[in-house]
Amino acid sequence: MKGTDWKDPIELSKHQPISYKWIDETPGGMNLGRAEFTFCPKYKRDRLTEMFISRKQQREKDRYYIAKGLNSESFSFRKQDDIRATPIWRIAFCHDHKVTRFELYVPMGTSTLLMDYSSIMTEFVFG
Repeated sequence: MKGTDWKDPIELSKHQPISYKWIDETPGGMNLGRAEFTFCPKYKRDRLTEMFISRKQQREKDRYYIAKGLNSESFSFRKQDDIRATPIWRIAFCHDHKVTRFELYVPMGTSTLLMDYSSIMTEFVFG
């Protein structure tokens, strides 16, 4: 996300929720459609150490998040109570972080994003 101001990101801790509306229902106004998030993973020595998260297609798009100290081998996205992975709809290069970024729509009917991590995997769970 070229040109994004990452000066004051909100630092996420384990199980700290990010709340959102899965679809913008502004009556008579500009409907933004389905909410989206962008994830930019940073690695050090083949371990996921940080994840930069930003909102897209949401009213509160000025909020940015960073998860530090992860030290995981991999990461995944899924909906709560569903073992299937949430599909990533676009993969591109992030000019701000110099990494590959992943963009995905939130699953229908969800309202929170939670992060859970261990030494093996970091999971981002939509609930």
